[in-house]
Amino acid sequence: REERLLGRRTWEESLLRQTIPTMSISLATALLFVVTITSSFLSTSVRVTAFNIVVPCRRHADTRLALSSLATPTIMTPDATITTPDTRISALRKASKTLSVGIDIQPSADLTTTSELETLSMNLRKSGASALYTRSITVLEAVLEEQAAAAGTFPGPLPVVYTGSDIERAIAAGASSCVLPWGASIPSCESEISPMYRVNSSSDVEALYATGARAFVISDSPEAESAILSVPDDSVSVLEVDSMQDNQAEVERAQSLRSSSGLSSVLLRGACVGDGEDLEYAAFAISALTKKKSKTFNMSGLTASTNGHGGGVASLCARTWLRRQNRIQ
Repeated sequence: REERLLGRRTWEESLLRQTIPTMSISLATALLFVVTITSSFLSTSVRVTAFNIVVPCRRHADTRLALSSLATPTIMTPDATITTPDTRISALRKASKTLSVGIDIQPSADLTTTSELETLSMNLRKSGASALYTRSITVLEAVLEEQAAAAGTFPGPLPVVYTGSDIERAIAAGASSCVLPWGASIPSCESEISPMYRVNSSSDVEALYATGARAFVISDSPEAESAILSVPDDSVSVLEVDSMQDNQAEVERAQSLRSSSGLSSVLLRGACVGDGEDLEYAAFAISALTKKKSKTFNMSGLTASTNGHGGGVASLCARTWLRRQNRIQ
């Protein structure tokens, strides 16, 4: 009996010695699994918290979804607090040194419905626009709603910048930014919006930069080049030019300033007005400004059946825009 007990004890000890390493491996595997899941969850949490819900003003119950950094620094000035640019506005300055293109939407009220505006907004995003600008609150609201619907898709939502005078309504609607004239400031309210400033010279840039401004819309003038050169590397320079100029002069001007002075972005004023050439021109301009192509018109996929003007792509290479012809007449 003692021999049987001794044998059983020996067998149990042997089994225990074999089991302990296996249990250790299993526990280590389980621990690694828990760490991996926790890390993934924390990573996801950080991405989620990067979308801050911001209440524009105390008296406005509306909220806007603003894509911003987790810790956006602010610069205090005697007159106001200027927040450094929203990451989408900062992204207008591309690391590749390629121009980003902003499209100005100024449709006639009797020519454009909300549905048409939303379709235009979607197509401009898919055409490669980097930002959308408008001076109309009605357009702003429609475009913001459509852009928000693109969250989680590619291409994602574009920044929508307000260029009009009703700043408080634009903030309440959720504008990504507002273009302000020299000396103006964002209304005092709980908004994290980062303004862009219109400037005409290098002295304007330097003075506003000292107060915390980091995004500048520069009028096309003889002083534009020096103004762009004065914009620091941590800021965005946007050249505002008229669309549909003779011989695509707006394209050549922007490309020239990108090469000579490091221009970040171009804003095509009046690019979309609610006529049949809106998308055609926008797609052409975006392609011409962002790719190393011929400056002549080159639109793959658009033919006479699309625009109704007659002629194929080849005949469009030296075309004059009908909108411009009508404007001249």
